[in-house]
Amino acid sequence: MYRHFFQALCAVVLVFSQTRDALLTPELVDRFVTVISLAEFRDRDFDQTLDEIRELLPRSPLREQSYELMKDAFLGVGLKAEAEIVLRTGLKAFPQSGLLRIYLADVLSGTGRSAEALGILDEASRLSTDRQQRAVILQRIGSIQLGLAHRDEAFRAYRQALEIAPESTEGRIQLGKAYFDSNRLEEAQSEFERAVRSSPNNKESHLGLSATYLARGMWEKAATSAERAVKLEPSNSRALYLLGTALIRMDRREDGQARLREFAKIDAGIQEVERRYVDIDAISLSAIRALREGNGDGATQTLIRGIASYPDSSRLNMNLALVLSRTGKHQMAVETLESMLRRTNSGRFLIHKHLADEYKILGDAESSNRHRQAYLNTREAEFIQLARR
Repeated sequence: MYRHFFQALCAVVLVFSQTRDALLTPELVDRFVTVISLAEFRDRDFDQTLDEIRELLPRSPLREQSYELMKDAFLGVGLKAEAEIVLRTGLKAFPQSGLLRIYLADVLSGTGRSAEALGILDEASRLSTDRQQRAVILQRIGSIQLGLAHRDEAFRAYRQALEIAPESTEGRIQLGKAYFDSNRLEEAQSEFERAVRSSPNNKESHLGLSATYLARGMWEKAATSAERAVKLEPSNSRALYLLGTALIRMDRREDGQARLREFAKIDAGIQEVERRYVDIDAISLSAIRALREGNGDGATQTLIRGIASYPDSSRLNMNLALVLSRTGKHQMAVETLESMLRRTNSGRFLIHKHLADEYKILGDAESSNRHRQAYLNTREAEFIQLARR
């Protein structure tokens, strides 16, 4: 969840830059930053700040796109219910919006409410007059129906989307994948080939076509399509796997094994990153559970041990500072945050924000004001820098 923290904060500043109410918007931005930084804790401060966001949203003169960005901010840290609140508030401001209905349906289907999502999409389809948007709506309907194993309904929706927007490469790829998953390989091949012809630089169309050729025993064509995908993205593990497998089937064993070794190396790196995320997830969850059970010292020690294993983890260091603050150890929280400030160039605005809060509690008004001003001065610039990466 927390791996997308800074991307979520980037979405907040984009909202900030697009709104028109200069007096109200900074309040809204501050509260979004607070809620996102407390996403794991879900404590009283989190609930209170979320209530304040609910009060501010209807009073903010936001653009339609701003609700999308705020939704992305919440989803970036796993706050699905909060993302739904934002989108439903947006629909009150823009009751005819097909786009917000598409996003709301995505959130609903992502939380297992497929029937409700389909109802929202049907409503969006009736309201939308934009050809491209109606095609996207039908693609979403197809994906949900396929997830429900309603294959006939899914194929019907995908085909309708292509009838509306026959130039859509994404629509053809989705239909091709649906055919492939249903073992209708000849039809899958036809759709992927059309997608490649219309968008020769689309990596996904080449990957889908290679997998289909491979499943049909067309080794040379599978290798050619995979090679094109590798040229578009040399480190794509799936492309390397498909290419290596096809080459081995062609009796080019040495070349194939070389490609599979590349795949294994990249895949091992991906797995190592995932293992790191899983470990950090477990450490954070264990510490927060201990804090909720009233064991502040246990939470602190869990995080300290975690930081010993992952000293560069901003998430663990920030969570340690927050735990120390919540257990009344504000000077230690300041020391942790100041240490982060010396060691990192990423997310410094957030560190300044928490330092301002901690120094205020300690009664050091001068330091609090200095860090508060640093937060305000660097917040937007750092958001933009992160967004451009």
